[in-house]
Amino acid sequence: MALVLLSDESGDNGLSFSKGSSHFKVVCSILLDDNKLDLILNRVANIYKTSFLCDIKKWSLLHKKARKPNNLYSFLDSYEQLSVDELCLPNVLVIDKHLYSNPDSVNRATVEAYEVIYKRLLPFIRSTSYLTHYEVPRDLIWYIDVASDRDFINNLRNRVLNYANAKRCNIAGPNFIIKPKYLKIGYEKKLSTLISFVDVLAGISAKYMETFYLYCLPKDPLCSNSNYPCGKKPTMTRTLDLTAVLNPTVRTI
Repeated sequence: MALVLLSDESGDNGLSFSKGSSHFKVVCSILLDDNKLDLILNRVANIYKTSFLCDIKKWSLLHKKARKPNNLYSFLDSYEQLSVDELCLPNVLVIDKHLYSNPDSVNRATVEAYEVIYKRLLPFIRSTSYLTHYEVPRDLIWYIDVASDRDFINNLRNRVLNYANAKRCNIAGPNFIIKPKYLKIGYEKKLSTLISFVDVLAGISAKYMETFYLYCLPKDPLCSNSNYPCGKKPTMTRTLDLTAVLNPTVRTI
């Protein structure tokens, strides 16, 4: 059976930070075994009901009260257990938009982020395939939320397919998948519903980075390097308290 990669993002390409543009763009994905799709979907539904008291929905549709720090802690803790139990593997890349000069360059960085996600996963796919006695790496089906801005989809698909062919790994996609409400009950509706879950993971990551940058770091652009690719290393005089990050009314120094 195939592996399924579901991906989504949070943030925009704009650089007008004073007018509401996000400081970061977050690209997020989960990798799962399609044999466990129903099991994972049920677990995710329970996580939502326990953490947010609602059905599965996107980050933007969650009520403000549902985004309280304790609820987000509960959500992430439950997902961590799910990722261990069912190998529902997460992957998050954060793009610091302060390092780019125009929206087009942010868009190109987003293409590269999706490509990096696949390149990160391929060694894992190959090793687990061999360990489970598959003669070649297992097929991968990749889905992206159709609601997102994807003018670059053809470029991304070509770059990923070239890399996959060189590594002898079959990949279908990236393919668009429409919102769950437009789909009848079936395989794609389940996948589309889980993309809403990925969107929440991306939203939480974006909230963390935005608040960390605005409240916990000096006001200079974040660096990008091998040790701290998602932000500047905190100085010795500052400590990061996740409660402060998830609740911007609290600041720790």
